[in-house]
Amino acid sequence: MWYEAIAQFELYRILKNRIVETFEYKRIHFVDIIPEYIIKKESKNERADLVLYLKSGTNKKPFAVIEVKMGKVNKNPASKDSAVAQAKRYAKALNSPYYIVTDGEKITCFRSRDDELIAFKSQITNRTRPGTRVKKRVPNISLEKWTGILEELVRDYQDGK
Repeated sequence: MWYEAIAQFELYRILKNRIVETFEYKRIHFVDIIPEYIIKKESKNERADLVLYLKSGTNKKPFAVIEVKMGKVNKNPASKDSAVAQAKRYAKALNSPYYIVTDGEKITCFRSRDDELIAFKSQITNRTRPGTRVKKRVPNISLEKWTGILEELVRDYQDGK
């Protein structure tokens, strides 16, 4: 769906801009975010929507896989479970400590080592005037909200080391 692609691009844009500004929190330095990251499988290749990297010595390593799913995911628990399973699969393949699923309204974070729901489910609010009728909403993805999410994940990461 077009609004899923727009939400994915907007999230990529704000995180990429934040990384360019040197995003470092508690000595964890984020260095890159890659959209449509190809995960090679024996039968077919799959694509993670976004993969966030941190600096590890002189290299970079995956920190979080982010899957953007909108529309049916909000209304259908089976679709949400499928999106979470997809993000989990990608995180395991990349050895990423976290995976995140956002449906345009909620952000759900998981720890890969135990598949535990961590942090929070946070609402992304839309900027529409009261009484405005909107058929398909594109989420207002805020830098402050995602900065807070990543800071929360960094705290969890450092606690789990």
